[in-house]
Amino acid sequence: MSEATKELEALGAVVPEPDNPLASRAGRALQKQRDRLERDRPRNTSGRSPAMGNVRELVQNSGFGVSAGEVMSTFGSIQTDEQGTFYDAMLMIANMTYQEENYRDAGALYFRAISLAKADDAKIDPYSHVKLSICYRKLGMHTRADEVLQQALRKDREVLDVIIRSGQSQYINEEYEKAAETYKSVLGFNRKKDPEIYWKLSLIHKKTKEPEKEMEYLERAIVGDMEYVDALQSLAEVLHYRLGNTERAGFYQDLVDGKGNTYEVQRELGNLCYKYASYSRAKTKYRIAARNVMRELEKVKGEAEKRSLTNLYLESLVHVSMSDYKFGKEEEAVKTIEGLAEDYPDHALIDYGRGQVALLKEDTEAAIGLFNSSIEKDPRSDAAPTVLGNYYMSVDKTNEAIAVWEHFLQNNRYHKKLRKRLNQAKKLVE
Repeated sequence: MSEATKELEALGAVVPEPDNPLASRAGRALQKQRDRLERDRPRNTSGRSPAMGNVRELVQNSGFGVSAGEVMSTFGSIQTDEQGTFYDAMLMIANMTYQEENYRDAGALYFRAISLAKADDAKIDPYSHVKLSICYRKLGMHTRADEVLQQALRKDREVLDVIIRSGQSQYINEEYEKAAETYKSVLGFNRKKDPEIYWKLSLIHKKTKEPEKEMEYLERAIVGDMEYVDALQSLAEVLHYRLGNTERAGFYQDLVDGKGNTYEVQRELGNLCYKYASYSRAKTKYRIAARNVMRELEKVKGEAEKRSLTNLYLESLVHVSMSDYKFGKEEEAVKTIEGLAEDYPDHALIDYGRGQVALLKEDTEAAIGLFNSSIEKDPRSDAAPTVLGNYYMSVDKTNEAIAVWEHFLQNNRYHKKLRKRLNQAKKLVE
């Protein structure tokens, strides 16, 4: 006992015992590893572990800017035997470092441990790949993160289920940010699983009271699987109870109830698919919507109702054309519009359709002219005013959007949607 310690104790002070490295499970495991490796280490050889490899090459390959050897050296002298079991200790330290949110060092360790296990043809915990991916993502290396998961999923299908279960555990433990990060890390790797993952993400945002994000993930789930009843029901509920959009809520409730084969519902699904760049599915839904309208059109006799249904029919086919264009079928898109022009040569929605295609071609001057022509031909149609106003809003020309919508509402004063858009626009310039 040192003189200083004796003096402190004589004064009644409590002198804490030094930290015992064997007090923790990790410390005992590391010491056991050191003892075994020291016992088996060949004498008269270099002290650096062969498991560390070429340091410069490893640093460059991993992308973390630090070698596993440098990280391991902070835990003392740990040697490896010739059988390459060093990655067991490396993974244990990687997990400890990961828990401390030191993603650079943890990533370097995971990268090297996985490489060693691969060379040894050994199977390790699938979640090690996930943690390596998260380390890359945390440090902004998203491409590397995706590559790691792709490699892991090709080698071991269990990886995806492990990740989803991990996210579920985090969700149950109310670790919502971590759960969201876990789920997002595997989106896009398995299309059949994506709808389920999107639905689970929506549950997180329901818990965190973010209805807009909750809605977005439910919409994405439905685009991936339009018969996903849980997602359909949940979307109906968030739209109705938390966002106050009873009209859209009704569409999804109709789908749950098996009453979705209507123009309105199919048009809604087409819009949803188009919104999330699922253009082939969007085209299919718009075509179904158009067929449903045509069946109704064949039954009606009144001119006003015929005119209204014809507008819906043409607008649906314009969106078929737009879906084709976005899918890379530009010629087919133009052909559809020109085919409609032959059948309905003077109809206002022909200019609307041509304007939409011009807008997709980024010929904004032509698009604006065509939309204005459509408005002049039929001041009652909301198709061109809606798109033209939205375009002006997207390029920060709020006053121009206000002018378009005010002009339309002069003759259509009870149009709720554009009245709402107009009021929103006016608030921006007050």
